[in-house]
Amino acid sequence: MVAPNSTLDNYDLSVQQQAEFLATGLKRKEEYKRWRSSSDQFEMTLFFIFGFFCQYLWLCGLFYVRSKNSKARLFACLSLGFLIVGFIAVVTMSMVVIWYNKSINN
Repeated sequence: MVAPNSTLDNYDLSVQQQAEFLATGLKRKEEYKRWRSSSDQFEMTLFFIFGFFCQYLWLCGLFYVRSKNSKARLFACLSLGFLIVGFIAVVTMSMVVIWYNKSINN
């Protein structure tokens, strides 16, 4: 006897039972997509908030730019924008400190 698997080939099901089986699978797939989308939003929100303490976390926004969730995409774009602004600020402040130290030493 062959062990049954989740395909419909090994079962003698009526058309109605097959339709119910497929509808259940589609419903589960939709629930998973909805859960994954809300999970993307939650994860990106955490990365955005913790990015204020460690800016390298804002790089994780690269993974969520193409998310199906619009809020996850928004936080991803914001975090990448903050990363660029923060990088420019650090480089500018470093240049000012170096220039200031050179002017004091001369």
